[in-house]
Parts: sequence; structure tokens; C-alpha cells
Amino acid sequence: TKGAPVVPFTDTLFLIYSKIASYTPNDRASNITKRILRVYDDPFFKPDSIYLIQTEAGTEIIYKSELVIMAVSKIDGMLYNKDDKQLAKEYLVIIRKSIVDERQANSLTNWMVRLGKVALIILGLSLLVYLINKLFSLINKSITSNRDRYRNGITINKIRLFSPEHLELFIMRVSGLL
Repeated sequence: TKGAPVVPFTDTLFLIYSKIASYTPNDRASNITKRILRVYDDPFFKPDSIYLIQTEAGTEIIYKSELVIMAVSKIDGMLYNKDDKQLAKEYLVIIRKSIVDERQANSLTNWMVRLGKVALIILGLSLLVYLINKLFSLINKSITSNRDRYRNGITINKIRLFSPEHLELFIMRVSGLL
């Protein structure tokens, strides 16, 4: 049978293959995902608040003794050739790690670092544009101050292609385009 993925964030944590009572694997995976997101949204989350409780039907993963995140049945364990408690321990570690990692990735400190990097990139690009403008301004001033060098313009075989004024205007326009 095809497993139903438990995907509370961006990656699949694990797959659910078996049904419990009237809940299909897809229903179970959807409910587990919602419960993991509820735990993630708790502002007072502590990783140690997620723990295991053994029941007659299997092992439950509990959060703060008030929310059953999921139940791992004996059938779930058999599908992985493990007992339910061993599989539940693995799921517990996966769930804890995913919540901690996601909270850390979206923490205020991380956001401030990202915003700082963006500000540095914008500042660097602004400085680069400013320096390029200064360079072209210097080139234009140099052309204007050395106008007498080009007093004959450009001539080829006694044919005048550019007068000095036209040559100066042409060079300034080309440098203005860049």
C-alpha cells in the first residue's frame, strides 16, 4: 500500500501506512501534521514536553500531557519490522528535531541576520552604482578638458568623419549610455 506523508513544514517526516479504526492513512497523516503544527505554534514549546506513553493499543506521542500528537500501533511497528515503542521513539526524535529546526530557522535572530545581509547587498550595489557614475563623470570631464586634443576631429584620407564638437558629443552620449 502507498504511505501517506506527514509534512508539517517542507520535508516529509515519515509515512503512515496503516489505518486505525475509521481513520485512513491519509486522515491520520493529516491529523498528525495539524497536531505537529499546533505544537510548533505554542510559544512556550520545550522539546522535553514531547514524550511517550505506552497503551494497550500501542505507544502514544504526547505533548504536555494534553495533546496526543499521534498513536503508533502495533501494526505500524510490524510494517517496519519493529515493535511499536521502538518506532514511536524514532518518530518522537524526528518530530522533536523538525519542530526545533523549524523554530530556529524562523527565529527573530535568523530573520535579523537575513535582513542584515539584504541591507549589505543593497548598500554594496548602491556603492557600485555611485562609483560607476563617478567614473563616467570623470571620463566626461576629461573629454571636455582635453577638447583641444581632438581639435581636428576624426579624419580619414582628408575626409572629416567627425568635427571636434560632434566627436565630443558622440563620446559623451556613448559614455552616458553605459
